[in-house]
Amino acid sequence: AVVSTQSTGNMPRYQTLGPDPPNTREVVSSMLRTVAFHNYAPVMACGSHDQGIKIWNTWGDKLNDIKFHEGFMGQKVGPSVSLQFHPFEYKLVSAGQDNCVTVYGKATDPVNKI
Repeated sequence: AVVSTQSTGNMPRYQTLGPDPPNTREVVSSMLRTVAFHNYAPVMACGSHDQGIKIWNTWGDKLNDIKFHEGFMGQKVGPSVSLQFHPFEYKLVSAGQDNCVTVYGKATDPVNKI
């Protein structure tokens, strides 16, 4: 299958064999800003104007939401301008419009303190 995304927030999934029409799923409710696909895992991340990141598998099932919230040090999860997965691990980097870079990983990953 071939997975694509559209700026309107839709994700068509095309079957490479057969004449079937694409299976389309809405991945974000607002304008899509950035998309990243993992090199090996069937996972993708979508960043949108609503200051959120959604994690999907390539079959169209939503796995997780990373949402905007206010913290004691200001807002978290600004509008993403770039997303990138680590090539071999389940880590996602988001570069925000607010000049912040955030690394997301599994909850079981050890935290490295600097």
